[in-house]
Amino acid sequence: MAILKADKTYNWNDVKINEFLLTKHNPNKISLPAKMVGKVIGVTIHNTNDLKNVNDDAEQYTRATYNGNMKTARVHFYVDDLGAWQNLPLDYQSWHAGQRGKPSQYGSHMGNSNTISIECIMRSADLSIEENAKSRDNSARLIAYLLNKYNLTINNLYTHNYWVNVRNGKKGSVDQLNKINDGYKGCPLYIRPEWDNFKALVESYMKTPSSEPQKPTETDFKSYKVKVIVDELNVRKTPNWSDSDVVTTVKKGEVYTIVGETTVNKTKFGKLKSGVGYISLNSKYVKKM
Repeated sequence: MAILKADKTYNWNDVKINEFLLTKHNPNKISLPAKMVGKVIGVTIHNTNDLKNVNDDAEQYTRATYNGNMKTARVHFYVDDLGAWQNLPLDYQSWHAGQRGKPSQYGSHMGNSNTISIECIMRSADLSIEENAKSRDNSARLIAYLLNKYNLTINNLYTHNYWVNVRNGKKGSVDQLNKINDGYKGCPLYIRPEWDNFKALVESYMKTPSSEPQKPTETDFKSYKVKVIVDELNVRKTPNWSDSDVVTTVKKGEVYTIVGETTVNKTKFGKLKSGVGYISLNSKYVKKM
């Protein structure tokens, strides 16, 4: 059972993301990376072992980091069979690829400074184990979402192994350096041996409509009224759970006119007549009158 409480929970490409940013929660004053300089150039995938007999491995790894028990490892996401826990803002560097010092010292070795880092939690390479298969699938979906978000391609997906090979001066294509054993960890240990299959899985999710950058489209319909049935409901600037500011809230029992509908990542939002923003039209939150 999770002990940490996520600040936000949202859905990216059918993966549940629990946002718990260490930049906001750091009572133990653990050291943290700085903001990125320059743009995101890719996503780096790792494997780390599951913790066995634990229902929420990604939360446990997040909690271990929060408590100062992960040495110097700091990653953007831990992913398990249940979803993902986000530890760092996407515009922050992370510590995961063995890079030390300034990026300029390593030429193209920008794994720490300019890639989004993902730890895929697996017990082994055996995909007949449901937890392994689901964690791998969740990681592929999240990677696809992020590559689309930054207008990148499948060739901007890196293994930890790649950055060690670059650090050690090896030459070759991205694919070659992703797969050639670095003589160190060969990470991601379980995914790298079947790298072509994993890449194909990520690419398949990049091509699906749900993972493409969302461009809300409002349908033509007649306006109607809804009544708020929860104590408080956020009004968002744009119809998006994850990347939209909350501009105000509406209260239980209040009635509002909806003048437009927009569906983003399978969630339907209603545009308020006032123009102030959008609310979720989930039946758990509002009742159509």
